[in-house]
Amino acid sequence: MNKIAFKSHPLIKKWAFPNLYGSGDLYQAIKTKSKLLHKTYNTPIPCLNPVTAFVLRSKYEKSPVFKQTRILIPMSDGGTVGLDMMELSGCTANPALPNVIVFPGGNETFKSTKPRTLMRTYLEAGYPRVFIANCRGKGHTALTSPRFTFPFGEYNDVHGIVEVLEEKFKDERWLLSGSCYGGTMILDYLASTKSERDSVIGGVVHSMQWDARRASEIIGREPMFSMFMKPYAVKNRDKLLNVKPGEEGVNKQFVELIGKENVEELRNLKMETREEIDKFYKIGINPIAGNFMTCSEDYVKNFTCDMKVATITKPLMVINAVDDITFPMNQNDIANIVSNPNLCLWLFASGGHCGYVKSLFPVTNWIDEVMVECSDIVCETDL
Repeated sequence: MNKIAFKSHPLIKKWAFPNLYGSGDLYQAIKTKSKLLHKTYNTPIPCLNPVTAFVLRSKYEKSPVFKQTRILIPMSDGGTVGLDMMELSGCTANPALPNVIVFPGGNETFKSTKPRTLMRTYLEAGYPRVFIANCRGKGHTALTSPRFTFPFGEYNDVHGIVEVLEEKFKDERWLLSGSCYGGTMILDYLASTKSERDSVIGGVVHSMQWDARRASEIIGREPMFSMFMKPYAVKNRDKLLNVKPGEEGVNKQFVELIGKENVEELRNLKMETREEIDKFYKIGINPIAGNFMTCSEDYVKNFTCDMKVATITKPLMVINAVDDITFPMNQNDIANIVSNPNLCLWLFASGGHCGYVKSLFPVTNWIDEVMVECSDIVCETDL
């Protein structure tokens, strides 16, 4: 496998200009119109470790304050998604721009700093309405069905969200923006034939696990196991077993689906090992989602981005880093993206998984301004 080369600092290879790959109109537009593409991204020395970059952004980046309006989106199976419209004082809306729906990472909600800083950047850039989608049962949204939000197929809730917003805001355009788990939801949605008929103009995503088979191996090793896989599985297990006021019916449905004999076994799992989490998937998740039996099989089914590229017919900007701790991209992934002229890849030498730290005091990032500039260019190619 050929190593990906960057035009970089002679001593610090991760201080480099980003690479751009593509074969269509979006690639040409980014190449000719982007100002940020021609910048050298000098990550602070402590953040050259991608784990450090991710933790710093998660823990220490300052979260903006918004005025917030909640919209509850009903799903066809009885589930509910909490959608929050964010407003920021002092921002002037540009009516020529579309509304934005942000889909955050798997463990993030409207309260999480990383998607909030992105939404602030969109609003400051003039996007009229900016929404964030909380997965089922998260972000102060009651779990009304035992089924979670999955980033593929029947329980990819982008479909239901777009349908409701199209009805609520007639004749308006929409841009989908997301990272990690949320980015996978967007890619899966744009790969569906249904997306060809709606008002969504395209998407911009970053930090996605592109090849699920290799990503599954990486995510099962430390420190990724403890940072990503374990907390996601533990939260889902506890949400299904611990009854909250108003969610008694969901717990009853779950018990009926898995059988009473399995409830105590799930409750007693310590969820400290891959084997215990696989058991939770086998007897807990499989009955409500189907077609996979272990956490690894779930991961492969969820994150098959590389298998969906050919059917995407709307512009999709993909942004990633080769040092992403959950999945580094390689030449095969680049060739896969370039094969569809509707896609374009912006690749950093450094950034980690959703890290992209710009400064330490205070902690700031550069990914938000890149996301918004790419969104502007996606909007221009739609006109």
